[in-house]
Amino acid sequence: MQESIEKAYFFSKKEFLVLLGIAGLQEIYSFELPKDQEITSEELIYALYQLIQKGLITMEGKPSLSPEMGELTAIIQGGQFALSAVPGKDKDQLIAYVSPEGIVAVESCPDKGGLRIGRLLEEDLWQRLSGEESLGLPLLESEEEGDVLERCNEGVRQEREAFEELALPPMEEEIFSIMEKGQALAAWVWFDLTERKTLKRFLFLKGGICSWILKEDKEGRLLTPDSGERRQKLRQEIFSL
Repeated sequence: MQESIEKAYFFSKKEFLVLLGIAGLQEIYSFELPKDQEITSEELIYALYQLIQKGLITMEGKPSLSPEMGELTAIIQGGQFALSAVPGKDKDQLIAYVSPEGIVAVESCPDKGGLRIGRLLEEDLWQRLSGEESLGLPLLESEEEGDVLERCNEGVRQEREAFEELALPPMEEEIFSIMEKGQALAAWVWFDLTERKTLKRFLFLKGGICSWILKEDKEGRLLTPDSGERRQKLRQEIFSL
């Protein structure tokens, strides 16, 4: 995978929709975007004008993407997987499109009224997702430490039982609503762009002493105490697909 960091770009959702249309992307795993019938012709023209002003498209007979935008949208179009994540309560949702040519992250920026788009290294993406401070509790160092806690602490064992029975929406449905109920600190969804299906979901759940990672895939559920060692295994599992 190419390792380079390039500058990020900010768009309104309408501008992003116009960019996708010029790139020929008719279907995309993305944030909720305005539907065609929700955009007036005046809004479409204004979005196009804004993109021209930013130097991201040119008008030579028909709209064309700048080389930088062409590279970004090519990675999105050629992506094999997408990782959709709410990294923590103070972080904005992002979707990372992962292809052999690189990673493009599209991040929600409500304070700027739109989206931030740019390339990321695997290491940068992982840091954005998995900073210890984003989950609110100190990490255990090892999986063994979590095992010891479960053996010695009745409250931790009761947490396991409760989290193992946690009601979740079906795999094909949106999972982030569970964060609104305060049950999860962070949520990730690993999506196969080729097969158009969810492969895995990860919830980071806050306990009394430690946080937990609940993994769900076609094989079922796996609940483990959160730890630095477990996260390294999680990183390898995600990026080795």
